[in-house]
Amino acid sequence: MNLLRILVMACVCLCGAVDGATAPKSGPAAKPRPAKAAAATVAPRSQAGAESAGYLPESAALARLDVRVIMAYDSRKRCFASDAETRPSTDRDGRLEFLNHLIDKEVMGLTALSSGLSLSPDEQQQLREDTETALQNGLYQRLITDSITVTEQEIQEVYRQYGYEQRLQRIVFRDRSTAERVRRDLIARRIRWEEAFRRYSPAAGDTSRDGELGWMKRNSVSGVIALTAFALEPGRISDVIHDADAYLLLRCVDRRPVDAAPLVAVRRSIAMDLRTAKQAPRVQRMFDLARASAAVVYDTPNIGWAVSRFLAMPVPRLDPNTVTIDMTSKVPSFSPADTGRVLARTRDRRLTLGQFIAGYTAVSPALRRRIRGVDSFLFMLDAMVLKPEMIKLALARGIDKDPDTAALIEKRREEKLVEHLFEDSVLSRISVKPEERREYYRKHEHEFMSVPRVRYAQMLRRSAGAADSLIARLKAGASAEAIVRADSLIGGPHIVASIREVSGNEPNEYKTILFDELKPGQSTRLGPDSQGSYLVLHVLSHQDERQLAYEEVASIVAESVQNIHAEELLNQFLARHRREHRIESHPDWVMRIRLINPVFD
Repeated sequence: MNLLRILVMACVCLCGAVDGATAPKSGPAAKPRPAKAAAATVAPRSQAGAESAGYLPESAALARLDVRVIMAYDSRKRCFASDAETRPSTDRDGRLEFLNHLIDKEVMGLTALSSGLSLSPDEQQQLREDTETALQNGLYQRLITDSITVTEQEIQEVYRQYGYEQRLQRIVFRDRSTAERVRRDLIARRIRWEEAFRRYSPAAGDTSRDGELGWMKRNSVSGVIALTAFALEPGRISDVIHDADAYLLLRCVDRRPVDAAPLVAVRRSIAMDLRTAKQAPRVQRMFDLARASAAVVYDTPNIGWAVSRFLAMPVPRLDPNTVTIDMTSKVPSFSPADTGRVLARTRDRRLTLGQFIAGYTAVSPALRRRIRGVDSFLFMLDAMVLKPEMIKLALARGIDKDPDTAALIEKRREEKLVEHLFEDSVLSRISVKPEERREYYRKHEHEFMSVPRVRYAQMLRRSAGAADSLIARLKAGASAEAIVRADSLIGGPHIVASIREVSGNEPNEYKTILFDELKPGQSTRLGPDSQGSYLVLHVLSHQDERQLAYEEVASIVAESVQNIHAEELLNQFLARHRREHRIESHPDWVMRIRLINPVFD
């Protein structure tokens, strides 16, 4: 990873959280932390009773650097925006370290601004892109987030849902039109629920037997699904729900009373559910405004063809008891001729399938919507084709003049100047000799160890007898790889098999079994699960921890030595430039900061 990027980003906030904070880790890849660009001052939040308990007011100035002020709220906000693994501790020494990091951050920003440095063409382009993102986010804030209100009456009405639990069933659909049609047929009694489930839900990836979700409490679900599911009277069927990438129908089979949690314990969750439910129509209206401005014309046949290619991709298994968000990254392959298909046109441009795929795959799999139908495809398409109109709409509404947006854009410019300053004043002056790298490796040799790994097969079977038979075959010498290949050819919701590899530092629910209980060539059976199926685990190989040779870690060693030199030069640089500013700080106040995550305000 680029050292400069780590250095610039690491100083956003380095204060410890209230619980579970640890001191910065040392080791072969430890990174120095230079200051980042100054953030906009955030208005203080009210905290009832905080001052009477001895805490600082949120507006209290912990430090001043010329005209810049670091308030108690700034400190708290940046604290909880940081990576827990790189935070100083929450004791006095840790908080003092944090305060000094914040001061150094401002020194670095002010020095960069007065240095006369300019941005390269690539950096200017990146700043333009960051500016467009800030404008879009500001527009979203104004048209959607700021326009949503949740009343006390709404909270009280939803709170009643916590006084009972519902026995629910669901059907999952691949597209909205089918879901709407089936709902009409169910209400008109032209089709039975069980038949509708059998015909449609498995095709959408639902692996449950009958759509039965069982008895569910209100606090076990959230968002639109929760509000809809617990508003259903027994025997009623919901409207079509679009959650993540699935289209759902829910049916309430029965209801029974339970003791409700105190309102104070669930008030925040209720408010979040209500706000989530109110966002979708506002997002649609925002898209409608941009769409009308752009005069978008969609190529329906090309869009339908592209969607069909996505729908032909394998559908992942869904947990029968939850609505899951699929984070797989598989995307269909398209020929060069097909990537030229036009999906949408505006007055002055067009967007092709190739451009769509490039934009779609640029989004992290964890954040992008999996395309399950025309609706989810159009959502992603609109986000791309309407971007210029969204920016025009933001400018027309004066979002660029909004203080928070303007401060964010200036912050990004300052960050890039800080990167330049760090490269010119620190990195460019570092020279690492080969003998230094060898000496570092010799002193830290015990830290350069490989991570143990296990390669294994997992195979699902419908019964204990089938699982035991499979284990007997493996014990007799059958190839696990061949069995997995054969299972993959059979397919189906109850034939799931794969070869996997897990390292000792990765989370895995079977880690103890794989690393401690099974040896290579051994198998075990787990289950049954809620569907009566059994999982067979078979270990193929173990790779134990071992000492890594210098040649295997040479790049890490070089980076670590460079970091040591960089930290020394950076500290010298900051010490020189601190003298150029009038700095006031109150280290005696650090223990009076109320370290509560601002999201809970």
